[in-house]
Amino acid sequence: MTVNWNERYRQRDTPWNLEKPALAFEKLAQGGWSLNDHVYALPAGAKLWLPGCGLGHDAAVFGDRGYDVIGVDLAPLAIASADERYGHLAQFQLQDGLHPAKSHHGQFDAVMEHTFFCAIDPACRKAYARAVAAVLKPGGKLFGIFWLHQQAGGPPFDVTRHELKDLFLDAFDWLAFEPNPWPMPARKPQEWLLVLSKK
Repeated sequence: MTVNWNERYRQRDTPWNLEKPALAFEKLAQGGWSLNDHVYALPAGAKLWLPGCGLGHDAAVFGDRGYDVIGVDLAPLAIASADERYGHLAQFQLQDGLHPAKSHHGQFDAVMEHTFFCAIDPACRKAYARAVAAVLKPGGKLFGIFWLHQQAGGPPFDVTRHELKDLFLDAFDWLAFEPNPWPMPARKPQEWLLVLSKK
C-alpha cells in the first residue's frame, strides 16, 4: 500500500511521533545496551544513519552526545521540521531510506532503526536490508527497535524473529535479540531490541 507520509505530517496525523527520543536510544547514546550479559555500545564519534527519521527526535539524542548523525526521510515537511528544531545537532536530508544516496554507501558505523521498518510495505523489506548493508562499513552495526505486535494489516506492519533472520543473516552476524527493557508503554512487551553486525 502507498502512504502519503508528507500529507500525514501536514494533517498532524502522526501517532508514531513520541515528541521525544525513544528511551532505548537515550540509553544507547548514554552508554550502550546490556543484552545477553554483553554491552553493545557505539564508538566515540561514530557516524550514524537514521532512515525514516521523521521529526528528528531520535537523531537529536545522538547528536547531543557528539555523534555524527545523518537522518533521512522522504517527507519534506518532516525534514524541514527536524532541521529547524535539531539542525544544530544533526544533518537532515530529503531522501528515501530504501534507496540511500551513493555518497552514503559504506560511510556509516551504525544504523539506528525505530518505526521505519514497520512503516514500509513488507514487500520492500528486502530493499531495506540491502539499504542498511549498503550504508554500513564492514563491522558496522544495526541497532534496531522492532515492534512484534502480531496484528494484521498496517502500517504499522508486524514482523517475526524468523523473518528478521531470513532478511539479514546473509549479510550480517546476529548479535542480540531481546525484549526492550525500556519500551513505549503501549507497546510493552511487543518491542524487541536487535543488534546486528555487517559481515
